[in-house]
Amino acid sequence: MMPAPVTTLVTALISMAPAARDHYGRGFVAAAAGEAIATVRAGCAGCAWGQTGREAAALRVFVDGRYSQHLLLSRGETVADYRITLGAVAPGRHRLTIDRDPTLSAVGAGSAAIDVPDVSILSRGSDDFTAQSMAPILYARPNTVGRFTDLPLVAWYEIVPTPRGRQFRYSVIFSNEDGGTATDRLMATWGRTTDIEFVYGVEVGGDGRILAEQFQGPGHEVPPFKGRHEARHPLLWVSTDNNMVSESGPTRVRYAPAPARF
Repeated sequence: MMPAPVTTLVTALISMAPAARDHYGRGFVAAAAGEAIATVRAGCAGCAWGQTGREAAALRVFVDGRYSQHLLLSRGETVADYRITLGAVAPGRHRLTIDRDPTLSAVGAGSAAIDVPDVSILSRGSDDFTAQSMAPILYARPNTVGRFTDLPLVAWYEIVPTPRGRQFRYSVIFSNEDGGTATDRLMATWGRTTDIEFVYGVEVGGDGRILAEQFQGPGHEVPPFKGRHEARHPLLWVSTDNNMVSESGPTRVRYAPAPARF
């Protein structure tokens, strides 16, 4: 009988091949219900984030034929690993497909080399599962779609104690902020041009129940979150030029970088 570890690393593949060009597909098996995290190993020919017209290739990610998210290959030509959240999965076989999206790729971006060396299924009973199961899904701000600006690059979470349990706090590093602090001031004050923002917090009781949710909205206010979820993942729309978020928005392009524990 297979042991039931807290985290099941899924290595059984339906198919396994060298990095594909512009289209990739593979299967994975979930022994039990859990949260799926994929490592996408990819690079794009001729891409350079700092060069206008060659910034990145965009990939569309689907799970079992359903749109999951976009992934922009912001790290350029060199093949790099991008960890993304695929969301809640039921026990059984699943299919992951990834396609280059020519409509959202830079004009001068070449073909994309795509591989997925592993998909991890996190099962209930660990802090990592709890954190990943509530990781926010971020919808792109309308004026960033196809413009290679204010891209969510990295996400992380922290766990802090509360009188009723614990709060999971999620933050995102964006490539920049088109509004707010000017680039020269960012460099002078912080030594970076990226924008770092707290986006979502969720308080969880000892029994795992969600007790309260909040998000950082326009004006840096932190109101209760009353928006929609996909399973337990909150859906957030980047809505201001300094990367505050809202509970709704007009865009469908979205990102789901898997948060690392800080």
